[in-house]
Amino acid sequence: MRRKGMALTEHLIAGSDFKRTRFHDEKGDLVDFAGALFAPQALFSAIGARYFGYRSATPWISYRAVKFLDRAIERDWRVIEFGSGMSTLWLAERCGWLHSIESDPGWYRLVSSRLKQSGSIRYELRGVEEYPDVSDYPDGSIDFALVDGIWRAGCIEQVAPKIRRGGEHKYFVDFRPCQFGVTEGLLVQF
Repeated sequence: MRRKGMALTEHLIAGSDFKRTRFHDEKGDLVDFAGALFAPQALFSAIGARYFGYRSATPWISYRAVKFLDRAIERDWRVIEFGSGMSTLWLAERCGWLHSIESDPGWYRLVSSRLKQSGSIRYELRGVEEYPDVSDYPDGSIDFALVDGIWRAGCIEQVAPKIRRGGEHKYFVDFRPCQFGVTEGLLVQF
């Protein structure tokens, strides 16, 4: 988002007050060549979202993270997601069971209208106080968790013991859909 008084040319180059250029993340890390190859795709999806209201059913996380997850997620996986959206639609097609938690009523209605409800999807709207609560799951019973909503630290703290052990982690500095600028992200499986 452009701050008041930020010159248009500065905004076109950086995209925000927190980045040197659209090819740097907020920590100053420059996207590598493999990540830069996603720049045209990110640009076109950002234009489509902003000017035409088009949003593909792809998670709004790093393109490389999406590719990694597409290969990693198995049909019998149990997945929990904090913050719903295009990732909800995408995950629902790939995993065996999905619990998606949303805090925004408008976004909840939008995703609900696009989501094919089934017995393998638990989709709920929660307030701030109960948002990160996953106490009804036994430790080690979730294969993957995506944390992209409010109160992220609380969500991570609550869901970490619920993730099955034995995975890996990946760090990405990459472009993502609907935004022309790189972001950083971390995929962790304990």
